[in-house]
Amino acid sequence: MTNQEILTKAITLAIENSWRPLENGIEIENPITDKVINNDPRLYIYSHDFAKALWGEDGVGLAQGGSGKLGWQYYLSHMVIATDPIKYLGENLKF
Repeated sequence: MTNQEILTKAITLAIENSWRPLENGIEIENPITDKVINNDPRLYIYSHDFAKALWGEDGVGLAQGGSGKLGWQYYLSHMVIATDPIKYLGENLKF
């Protein structure tokens, strides 16, 4: 799966889970566009709201041998330090 496909699927899933991407405080009407994906997707994929919409707040981190962080915190902290964050994102979502 390409980076663009991973980002498109992740954004779609987050929106289905009530995430609303903002730019300068204004909701982006169609976030699955080249504007979001090709500009700097880190502005979105590293946000707490985006991570919460993808991974929720359950204790997944505990089940994975984590430090007791909420699910979204566990995955976000690992994605931030991953060599390839988009690949990590793709590997840790259930599409």
